[in-house]
Amino acid sequence: MARSTVREVKGPAQLPAERRRNSRGAARREVIARAAIDLITERGVAAVRVVDVCKAAGVPNSAFYWYFQDLDDLMAQSIIDARRLIRRSAAAAIAGIDDPLMRIFVTTRECVRLAISDDVLRVMTASDVEPTIGGHRGAELRKSFEVFIHDAVVMLSEGQVRGVVRDDKAAVHLAHCVRSVAHYNVTSYYRGLLHGDLDVLADTIASFAVRGVCADVADAHEVERLASVYHSTTQERAT
Repeated sequence: MARSTVREVKGPAQLPAERRRNSRGAARREVIARAAIDLITERGVAAVRVVDVCKAAGVPNSAFYWYFQDLDDLMAQSIIDARRLIRRSAAAAIAGIDDPLMRIFVTTRECVRLAISDDVLRVMTASDVEPTIGGHRGAELRKSFEVFIHDAVVMLSEGQVRGVVRDDKAAVHLAHCVRSVAHYNVTSYYRGLLHGDLDVLADTIASFAVRGVCADVADAHEVERLASVYHSTTQERAT
């Protein structure tokens, strides 16, 4: 598998990093960030103030500004953390998998599971007006979009070279289609328009994505079969 060349670069939203080096500082920062995300998830960004976050976290206002410049900076740093979480989790999930279609299936499924279960990712995914958001948060949202598209293009391009991904469309166009399918369904889930078991939903979205990009539907069926066998085996081991 071709390795992604996109790297996380230290940007303006990460300036206070030297204040989070020790474990105590990291833990306190996490408490503040989690309190903010919980409030933002409940009320929306515009309705949350720093004083609200500090009250919910049980810390003085000065503690907030020790770690973050403002709420926009907090959101930007949370998005950076979430982006890294997704990429690490996806890389771990496909480690040892050679088939490009299976990697696309597993990566899509893992991203959907994380996006639904993590509140930071919920805030990211539910932002339908990403290009219009300014400041650090808008910049990091756009970077996340670009990074995820790039990672998908790498897998899809390899699949095209190996003849298992359709080559009548550019890999970048297919990547945007896969991302849009995942984004639409996750957003619908958040808004209460889509219901059901998380694992079933993630598998369904991943199957739809693979069927849309495969060169031969028989290959997609085989990926779904193997994924189902793996899932059943994992559940049996867990019980």
